[in-house]
Amino acid sequence: MSDHDYCKLYVTSDRSFEGLKSAVSAALEAPVEGRTVEGHSMSVDCFANKAHGDGDGFLYWPYYLEIEISDDSDELEFVKEIQNLIDALKEEAMQVVASCDFEDELIA
Repeated sequence: MSDHDYCKLYVTSDRSFEGLKSAVSAALEAPVEGRTVEGHSMSVDCFANKAHGDGDGFLYWPYYLEIEISDDSDELEFVKEIQNLIDALKEEAMQVVASCDFEDELIA
C-alpha cells in the first residue's frame, strides 16, 4: 500500500449534504450513486460528519470525503485529481482541509 492511495477531505459549507454530493459529482463529471462518486482516477465517498458541532476545528466540520485511488490510476494523476476537486469545491464557496500522507503536496 502506498502513501498516495488515500486522502480524506474535511469540508464546511452552507450547502446541504445533497448539495455537497452534487458539487463533487459536477467536479468529477460523474454521477452520484448513493454516497459515492466514481471519478476517472478515484472513488469519493461523501459523509455527514457525526462529530459535527462537538468541538472546534476542521475535524468537526459538517462533512468529509474519503477518497481512494482507482485500480487503473497512477499516484501522480490521483494527486492532481484531488487538487482539482479541492479547487472545484473552493469555487463553490466551500472550505476544504486535506488530511493525508501527501497533504503538503496539495494547495488547500
